[in-house]
Amino acid sequence: MEAREHVKKYLDEVDFDFHLVDRNWLRERLGKVYLADVRMPSDFSECHIPGATNIPLKKLARYVEEFPREKDIVFYCTSGAMSAQAVVLMRLMGYRAYALLEGIKGWKAAGFPVEGERRTPG
Repeated sequence: MEAREHVKKYLDEVDFDFHLVDRNWLRERLGKVYLADVRMPSDFSECHIPGATNIPLKKLARYVEEFPREKDIVFYCTSGAMSAQAVVLMRLMGYRAYALLEGIKGWKAAGFPVEGERRTPG
């Protein structure tokens, strides 16, 4: 299928909720979905959701074929803008992709677990 056909198909089928999932939905499905953090590696190493794989948005196109087609894929970033871009790309390629509403900021605000978080003394 040509890129133009992928775009037309996507635009014909896109939902107005833009394929968003909230943090409670994700927390219930950790380990059952493919979780991808599209932030830079330095941000990922500082703090990320357990079980996430770091694939910076700029490198996403290189790894498209490595994503599982049989699983839902949830992308997240700091607040949601970059993950929304990842969702568009992956949906165009036929994947079941979703973005985490409010990103890792919302995840942390809810008190959900993170890994790699640096603690400041005092």
